[in-house]
Amino acid sequence: MAKKRKRIVTATTATTTTTIDDMPSDTLLLIIGQLGRSDLPSLSLVSKRFRSLADRFVRRLTFPKLPIRNSTLQKLFSRFSSVNHIVLRCVRIPRVLSAVLSSALDIEHLEIVGRPTGGYPSFYEQRRMFSLCGRFQKIKALGLGFCLDKVEDDDLAQFVQNFPSLQELDLSVPGWTDVRINKLTSKVPNLRKISLCWCDTMTDTALDSLSANCVNLEEICFQGWTEFSPEVFCRFLRKARNLRSVKLPDFYQSIMQPELLLLGEAISACENLVHLSIQNRLVNDEILGAISKSRAPLTSLHMELKKNNEAYSMKGVSAMLCAFPELTQLWIELPYADFYLQDERMSHLVKSLPRLKDITVTTHCPMFATLFSLIGNCHLLECIRLYVWMKHYRESHHEQMRRNYSIKRIEIHPDPDKLLKKHLKSICASVTEWNFK
Repeated sequence: MAKKRKRIVTATTATTTTTIDDMPSDTLLLIIGQLGRSDLPSLSLVSKRFRSLADRFVRRLTFPKLPIRNSTLQKLFSRFSSVNHIVLRCVRIPRVLSAVLSSALDIEHLEIVGRPTGGYPSFYEQRRMFSLCGRFQKIKALGLGFCLDKVEDDDLAQFVQNFPSLQELDLSVPGWTDVRINKLTSKVPNLRKISLCWCDTMTDTALDSLSANCVNLEEICFQGWTEFSPEVFCRFLRKARNLRSVKLPDFYQSIMQPELLLLGEAISACENLVHLSIQNRLVNDEILGAISKSRAPLTSLHMELKKNNEAYSMKGVSAMLCAFPELTQLWIELPYADFYLQDERMSHLVKSLPRLKDITVTTHCPMFATLFSLIGNCHLLECIRLYVWMKHYRESHHEQMRRNYSIKRIEIHPDPDKLLKKHLKSICASVTEWNFK
């Protein structure tokens, strides 16, 4: 009897490969949204699809000079359709404004700077520019620069009145007078933020105008030298109850010890303060001690020196860092005094800042202990910048510690010791950007 043959059935399965390019655009946008802004140019080189996706995250366009053809402007605006911030550092500003208005862009932030060496607009260009800007009804932030320096005060005030939704005003160029500040601020009572950097021609009258016209101010920048008197500035701070961010100016006038204490008390009276920036003579142990008594929820602190200040020591640094443990951003220039104790003290002080995400330290003393204390104790830290001489590193400075997976960027200037760089790269496994110069 013949044996039955066994039937062999072979099944063939088709294998398909799924790549990232097969994902829907909505999913890719969520992924791209987690990348840094510096990664977008590289991403746009992958393919046409990735370029169009990366272009959606471009929010700002700056024009240092204009393209030759208007068609180039239209192509640019159609490609970057999500742009809401335009910076004009060029001449012939009305040409760009006209192209923006004819596009589908929804502009909320406009900076009309011009070029310091490019001359001033003619009377016709000025009128044309004012007429075009009046059609940007949704502008919330406005920057005015060199090109409007020769415009009459009344015309400029009338120009600003065209923006009913204006909340931020940037006047960070020299030449603004008390009269011009008064007329401008009287037309924008809902102003929340104003920048007056390097406006050294203003006096106490400008402060009184700000207090009277802008009662809802939350952020103000006075960086640079001013003619303000300490008494009037203290009065201004006490009236501005809603302040959340302050960059203090430097005073031409000499400030006596009682005035320093009054200034520190006025700053501490700002109970909603989140960011504070102080510089030069105001970086003083007396002021820092008075500010440290504040109950403000400070999360960002900037202390900068242009020259040695004998009234500033590690005592003031300790008072500030211990008083505000919720700091997430810290930019600090350490004093010249207590040179040999800085590293040890800072290594202990940073342990009291568990929420710190970004820190910049400038000093003349090597900060090995502080560096490794930051890596080992600040578990939310993402960026470290040290402007300090980090040579003669020894392995005794480096203790065995767990790897850090939160830090994304480390900068040390000038170029540190090679052994230190080797140890840092073995500990900080998640760093994507190293900058040693």
